[in-house]
Amino acid sequence: MSGIPRFDGLRLVFYHKQSTSGRLRFLRFAHGIFGFEPVDAWFELEDDASSEACAREARTDWHPALLARAAEGHFSLPAGEVEVDTEFDCVYPTSQGLLRIRALAFTCIDPPFAPVEACGARFFAITESLDLPLIERDILRRVYEHVLG
Repeated sequence: MSGIPRFDGLRLVFYHKQSTSGRLRFLRFAHGIFGFEPVDAWFELEDDASSEACAREARTDWHPALLARAAEGHFSLPAGEVEVDTEFDCVYPTSQGLLRIRALAFTCIDPPFAPVEACGARFFAITESLDLPLIERDILRRVYEHVLG
């Protein structure tokens, strides 16, 4: 995926919340839910989410505009159609180190089906996630609870 900055230690989760119905859809790439690259299958979740290392990592961040512009460029969307959900910031301890998760929202009225499908991705409901690895299902649950309360 040329042209996309490499966000080491950071994965992005994309969602669209329908403004009229509240329907929440997530984006799924061929490799899973994380943009723009997968989390290796050998990652395992660790229990200690409150460690000093997590707190230290939480102070370092990519600028939201950089993340949003990278996503818009990847999907060939106009400026302003993707925004970082600044209220969702998850630092996840794994067996291979810290993994930071940021959520990005599509701001258009309807999901941009054609542009994301042209990039090999598709929208799906959380109820269609049973075949995903545990780490991906857990992140989806956290984003779902955050967005819908």
